[in-house]
Amino acid sequence: MLQLTNATISMPAGGILQQLRGALFPKRFGYEREILLNDFTFWLGRGESFAVLGADEPGVTALLRLIGGYIPPSGGNCTVEGRVASAISAEDTLVKTETGEGNAFLAFSLSGIKESEKNAYIEAVEKAACVYGQFKKPVSTYDEAKRARLRVCMAMAANPDVLVISKQLEICGPPYLERYIKEFGGMIKNGMTLLIEGTDYAMLGRLCESAILIENGKLKRVGLFETVLREFMQPKAFDVSRFGPVQVPAKAWMENAKAAWSEPFLPLLGDDRQGVWPADAKSALEKAKYDIDRLNGQLTDYARANLAFDEENQKLQAALQKQIQATKKAEEQLRRVMNAVEDTLSVMRRQFDTLMEEYNNRPPKS
Repeated sequence: MLQLTNATISMPAGGILQQLRGALFPKRFGYEREILLNDFTFWLGRGESFAVLGADEPGVTALLRLIGGYIPPSGGNCTVEGRVASAISAEDTLVKTETGEGNAFLAFSLSGIKESEKNAYIEAVEKAACVYGQFKKPVSTYDEAKRARLRVCMAMAANPDVLVISKQLEICGPPYLERYIKEFGGMIKNGMTLLIEGTDYAMLGRLCESAILIENGKLKRVGLFETVLREFMQPKAFDVSRFGPVQVPAKAWMENAKAAWSEPFLPLLGDDRQGVWPADAKSALEKAKYDIDRLNGQLTDYARANLAFDEENQKLQAALQKQIQATKKAEEQLRRVMNAVEDTLSVMRRQFDTLMEEYNNRPPKS
């Protein structure tokens, strides 16, 4: 079950330079935020499948990322019952420096599936993704279709209660797409809730009976897929008046911007240490990307170490259980021996008593 109640998602407006400027100098430039979803209320039950339509791509993406658990709501509530799996973007969920098997291993460690199902999960991902011997090679060597298949199969193998998919399903390719559609159809009949976005409307119509239409960050229409698609595809008049006249930046605004970027950058380490703006923004972005990849690698190593620890702990627990069973068996055997000794001693005592009685009752010698 999935329920959104007055959910709102916002993000800093403008490009990265404008966002940095607003965050660092809010008194001078302000700090504007763009509303991607506004007061969004929606409910899905078990076994329902909905297509997400809308030219409002930021709003559609924000909705899928919210349900998939990638971002929290800025306001309102998002409630999901059961296990959630998503295949929204391969860039968000795949570590390119890691192998396909390593990515499946990491996805398994974060999915909440039982440890006993680990091997079955990884085998299911390898078999369904059809990467043709590249499962143990880095994902960076995969083409776009193989990465999409790996991501979709990682989500599908988790046997989720709620599955969120974007255009990744369309990239998989026709032969695999037909197979995955059949798999999803069976999972929906078994109670899985599906929310999917894409541009292949024939494929969406086969998977979904219903659809929702998002416009300007709001839920405009909910209904049968054919009805909502017809409204979405209806041509709309182009209104140029809503753009207004072209705004030319004022001279004072340009002077303020120039003065702000000439000021030294104050890092969050205290006023006693002043830095300067990086001369080469590209090198700064490359360094940030490198740090992110390194952290992803560390996270993968941590997940592996954690699972290895769990495996060793389970082996020790199994050995302890075997030792306890062996001890109980030895105690039972010892108890049987003690009972047999007691029975033997009892018989020997009775025989001794009988012999003593016969000896005492013997006739005296004449």
